Amino acid sequence: MFLGALSLKFIDRYNRRTLLLSSWGVFALSTLMCAWAQNFQQLFFTRALVGASGSMALSIAMAIAIDITPPHHLGRVMAKIMTGFTLATVLGVPLVLTLSEQYGWQYCFLLIGLLAVVLYVYTYFKLPSSNSVLDEPEKKDASAYFLKQPNIIRMYILQALNQFSAFLIIPTLSAYLMFNFAIEREYLPYFYLLGGVVSFITIHTLGRIADNKSTDMTLFLGTTIYATGLFAFSFNALPIWLTLVCFVAFMAGNAGRNISLTTSSSRIPEPSFRARYMTFQGFVRDASITLASVLSSTVLNTQNNGYIENMPILIALSLLTALYVLYAHHTWFHKK
Repeated sequence: MFLGALSLKFIDRYNRRTLLLSSWGVFALSTLMCAWAQNFQQLFFTRALVGASGSMALSIAMAIAIDITPPHHLGRVMAKIMTGFTLATVLGVPLVLTLSEQYGWQYCFLLIGLLAVVLYVYTYFKLPSSNSVLDEPEKKDASAYFLKQPNIIRMYILQALNQFSAFLIIPTLSAYLMFNFAIEREYLPYFYLLGGVVSFITIHTLGRIADNKSTDMTLFLGTTIYATGLFAFSFNALPIWLTLVCFVAFMAGNAGRNISLTTSSSRIPEPSFRARYMTFQGFVRDASITLASVLSSTVLNTQNNGYIENMPILIALSLLTALYVLYAHHTWFHKK
């Protein structure tokens, strides 16, 4: 995360295509290097390169997508981009786990690295060059300038609180389902599969609504679904079908909140510091996720039989935070 901060000074001052290919090339190479790591130190170093280059590549790719997309289509485009994250969770994680169990963890990095190389070649030949940002004069102390914009600071706050509310719950949700709701481990993949499918539908549906109506409306819908599913987890004695419904509602609602804020966020930055904006937004999200995970591990207690205590405290905090995000977004960004 912090290695990527080095890019803030130059990420908007060079050709986006060149920077994307450079950062993605480092990502592909460092991922392949992970497969041949001989010790923990080598793996740690190569994974750090993967994180830094991947973060930079994602920020530039998002900036390019916003550059070439009309404002009234941003919801649809952001939904397509977020589909990748959904597929990575629903399909990528089980695939990697299966591959590592069958052949070893090195083959996971090898597969991802080879796929990254294929994508690099495709991008090299298909992505046109864009120098529009280079034609704009650089503002004095531009990095400080964009951080002084009120709407940017407000959106960073909302993004941080949005991730904070979700990751109070997400890291321990699987264990919570197994030990507090008596859900068998072999059923969990089906929970995540159905949750991923419904999240996919939710993202694309709300993305279109965000374009045609407003992100205020989609954030309200997403928060309502999220809160309904999450509140039900306060009660341990639920039949399996209702637990599944609540889990799917939690995932779909969270996806709806994410697409709403991502679409709203994509409309804020000027082209001259758009990639910088996306990069710093990634830092804010990662920091809030880390804080939420630490707080979650501090609050929760686990009994000898695996039963997790104090989860209602985190559920209440998550709900309050999500509701505040909804209120603040309406107050700060609603166009009257």
